[in-house]
Amino acid sequence: MKLQDMFLSETESIKQAIQRLEEVRCKVVYVVKGKKLLASISDGDIRRFTLKAGDINEKVSSIANYSPCTCNEYHKDQWKKIFRESELYSVPIINLNREITGVVFRDGTVIREQEKMDVPVVMMAGGKGTRLHPYTKILPKALIPIGDIPVAEHILNRFFECGCKDCFMIVNHKRGMIQSYFENIDRGYSLEYIEEEQPLGTGGGLSLLRGKVNKDFILTNCDILIDADYTAIYHIHKKKHNFITMVLSEYKA
Repeated sequence: MKLQDMFLSETESIKQAIQRLEEVRCKVVYVVKGKKLLASISDGDIRRFTLKAGDINEKVSSIANYSPCTCNEYHKDQWKKIFRESELYSVPIINLNREITGVVFRDGTVIREQEKMDVPVVMMAGGKGTRLHPYTKILPKALIPIGDIPVAEHILNRFFECGCKDCFMIVNHKRGMIQSYFENIDRGYSLEYIEEEQPLGTGGGLSLLRGKVNKDFILTNCDILIDADYTAIYHIHKKKHNFITMVLSEYKA
């Protein structure tokens, strides 16, 4: 099912809403103008309407809920709170313009608009990873496995799924192992290695990218998995004309 399959316009009839609910096999569809959320229509709304002998040829606006519950486009804690405190089947994810960018369901499933961002990704992978000893006495931290593949590959795969095809990796410590691994896997993105001849500290290797990256780019560590909507974050960065946008997590002692 595509996200757009759950959309209706205000000019459509209740009969068409019933047909759409049957097609998508969901309990809710959304009334939109363009991509902007206007209202929701649930199977319960339709049942109550038909029990009152309503005419299903009327426009959906006569039964739609114009104050639907919504959630932030990248704050997953908010999603969980909504489902804990309600009996909702699904909740639309909206951006700052109230455009629907996805729908999250009670079981945790999320469907999203298939937007892509073609933004370079720069990964810092030159550190020694001393906090991960004794594992990093053998492997560079970028190659520490999470499941069947290294953590750095997980991260780059996530960015590739969002449309990022040009990647740069700043390497130093055990760089031969890192390069050997990534040159022997199937990947859809290009990967250029930026070699630090001597450690330049966190972010210091960015100075070696002069002339290689001349537009907005994403800077990521090689050992931190972030459960966030990268595309949504990038759109907020562009909309607010930020010089830099940082993704942080709350520290709980």
